[in-house]
Amino acid sequence: MKKYIMLMAMIASIQAVCFSQSKKSEPVKAKTEQVVIQAQPVEDSIPDELKVYHLAISFADYEVAKNSMFTLIAKYPARVDYLDSLARIYFAMGAYPQALAAADFVLKSQPDNQQILELSAICQNAMKNEKEALSTYEKLYGKTNSVYHLYQIAVLQYSLQRTGECSKSIETIIADKDAVTEKIRISYDEQNAQNVPLAAAAYNLRGVLSRDLKENEKAKADFNEALKIFPEFQLAKNNLEMMNKPAEGPGKEKEKKK
Repeated sequence: MKKYIMLMAMIASIQAVCFSQSKKSEPVKAKTEQVVIQAQPVEDSIPDELKVYHLAISFADYEVAKNSMFTLIAKYPARVDYLDSLARIYFAMGAYPQALAAADFVLKSQPDNQQILELSAICQNAMKNEKEALSTYEKLYGKTNSVYHLYQIAVLQYSLQRTGECSKSIETIIADKDAVTEKIRISYDEQNAQNVPLAAAAYNLRGVLSRDLKENEKAKADFNEALKIFPEFQLAKNNLEMMNKPAEGPGKEKEKKK
């Protein structure tokens, strides 16, 4: 379950852009497996370093793009958008401590930047700073009221053993009509994942909570509810199969030893 939680928390789509400092960030709308950094059209009027950055992004050469961005930051230290792009480049490279450090600089000037807040939360979780990740997701949820972000909160609350808070978050998700249509990508083993309606994911998580509390019938009911919403939900199938598997008694263990 711990590995499953970590895999889920890593999933997000973030666009790196190099707009002017005055341009407002767009709300986070989509969650995909891959980080996407988009190169902007190269114009003659922009600095050479920015042209190099755009070309490097076109070839997914993040190392060259990062170096170009550092040169631009040194030349134009007031340009927060360059720090924003640097955070996204580090994120795409999987350099989460550096991405988080750059994101912190951005958030000092732009505390309402939702994409950078989400990037920060993902980095914190990837670094196993679950308390910090939870706090950041709570800030983000306060701005977006997104059921997706609330689910991330519920997962972290479960991981931190905040059972009561997790249960309340799950109830809110289940009651939200958007949870039936909005989806999250969930891994059910090391190589496979599915796009799952958030309502189904919430029922599955509640089933896991009940299983931990030895409330087996409640757990089975929740796994079945998850499967009613999404019959192909492999993780819920696995959980239900585990619950229905007969427990091995001492006699069977002795037979195995023979």
